[in-house]
Amino acid sequence: DGSSVHGWGGLVGVISAGLSVKKEYAASANFLQYTNAADQIGPQLLFLMWVAAVTGAFTWGALKLLDIFGKLCGVGGIRVSAVKELEEMLQDSEIQDEIRIVTGSFQLDDRQVSYISHQYDSQLPAEDRIFIAADESHSLDDKCFFGLYDGHMGSQVSQFLQEYMHQAVFRRLESSPADIEGVLRDAFEEVDTSWKDSVNKRFHDGEYNLAMTGSCALVVFFHLGCINVAHVGNSHAYLGTLGLLGDIQLLDLTVQHSTDNPDEVSRLVREHTEEGVHVLEGGMDMRIKGQIKVTRSIGDLYLKDAAFNGPPLPPIWRIPQPYQPPYISSEPEVVQKQIEATDRYLLMISNGMKEFVTEEDIQTVMNEAVSISEIENDDIAGQLIRMALERAADKANLSLAELMSLDKNDRAGLHGDISAVLITFLTEDIRKFGERRNSLRVGRTSMVDLRPSKPIDKK
Repeated sequence: DGSSVHGWGGLVGVISAGLSVKKEYAASANFLQYTNAADQIGPQLLFLMWVAAVTGAFTWGALKLLDIFGKLCGVGGIRVSAVKELEEMLQDSEIQDEIRIVTGSFQLDDRQVSYISHQYDSQLPAEDRIFIAADESHSLDDKCFFGLYDGHMGSQVSQFLQEYMHQAVFRRLESSPADIEGVLRDAFEEVDTSWKDSVNKRFHDGEYNLAMTGSCALVVFFHLGCINVAHVGNSHAYLGTLGLLGDIQLLDLTVQHSTDNPDEVSRLVREHTEEGVHVLEGGMDMRIKGQIKVTRSIGDLYLKDAAFNGPPLPPIWRIPQPYQPPYISSEPEVVQKQIEATDRYLLMISNGMKEFVTEEDIQTVMNEAVSISEIENDDIAGQLIRMALERAADKANLSLAELMSLDKNDRAGLHGDISAVLITFLTEDIRKFGERRNSLRVGRTSMVDLRPSKPIDKK
C-alpha cells in the first residue's frame, strides 16, 4: 500500500533527522528557546528539508524495490498510473457501450443454468449472428437451441441461418426424436439447399454477390440430458469441467474446418486428386482455389456449384480452370456428450475471438471466475472480448483507445466481429439467477429457453 510505505518513510525521516543533524541545530529546533522568530528560521528549515529528503528517498526506494520484486514474482508491478487507470476505465465503458448483451436462465433437470451472449461488431452491417431458442411453439419442452453464425463476404447467409436453422432442427426433431445426430446433419443440408434455392433466381438477375457470401455455423442443442454440438467452419465450442482439484479442465467440442487443419487439407486433396496442388493456393496462407480458408460452410455457392461460377459473376471473381466443384462441404461435425455433474461452463466463440485468444487464455479466465466469485461468472466472455481487442490493437501497433476510436468499418481490417455465448451450469449452492424462461429479441440476438446427448463421440 503506497500510503503505508510513505508513512514509514516519514517516520524514518524524522528519526534520521533527529540522529543526524548537529546537536546544536537539533536543540535549536525547539522554538520555545527563542523569543526572536528570525533565529528559528534557519534550524527549522534545515530540519524540515532533511526530513523531506530522507522521507522521499526512503519511500521511492521502497516502492521501487517492491515494484521490481512484484515483476520478478510474475504478479506485475505496484506502480499504477492514474492516467492509464482512467483510460482503461473509459475504454471498458466504451467497450461495454458497443457490446450487445443478452442474458437469461433456465432449468436443466435439477440444475439451474444461466446464459449470456456478447456481440462486438467490427463493421456495419455486422456479419455475426446469434440465436437462442426453446421450442415452446412445438410443445417439445425438453430442449434448447443455441446458434452462433459467423458470416463472411456479407451477412446474408448468417442472417438466413439465424432465421431458419432452428426451424429446420425443431421440425425434423418432431419426426425423428431419437436420432439427434441425423436431425442435425439433415438440418444443415436442408438450410444449405434452401439458401441455394432462395438465391438462384436473384443471382441470375444480377445479384452475383449472393454466390460469394457464406457463413460458419455452430449449433449447441440440449436434449434429454445431453449436449449435442454440430458445426461447420472455424467457430468453436469449449466445455469447462471441474477437475479433482477444483480447477477448470477445457475440452474443445469442435474441429477446425479450415486449411489450417491437416486432416481437412488431406480430405480436400483426396477428393480432388486430378487437380493436385491447384486445390490449395497461397503458399503459407493456403486458401481453397486461392479464395477462402474455411473448408466447410453454409453458402459459398461459387465454390460448390458451377452454375454460380459464371455470368453474372464478374470474371475477376470466377474460379479459373481446373475447376471441379464442390470444394466446400456443408456436412457438419457432430459431437454428443452426456451432461456431467462436474460440467461448469460451455463457451461458444466466433473466429473473430479465436484469432486472438488461445485455449490457455480461456482456461485461465474460467479458473479465475471459479476461484474468485460466482458473481463474476457472467464476465468471462466480457474479459475475453477485451483481451481479443487489446491483442488486435497490439498487432496493429495501436493503443486500445486508438483502436476504439476508429470507425467500425475501418476496424474490419484489424479484427473481425467478435461474438461469444457463455452457458453456466450452476451448482446447488450458487443459484443466484432468478428463473426467467425467455422469449425475447435484443438487437441481432434472439432468445428463449433450455434442456440437454453419450460419452463424447466425435462423428
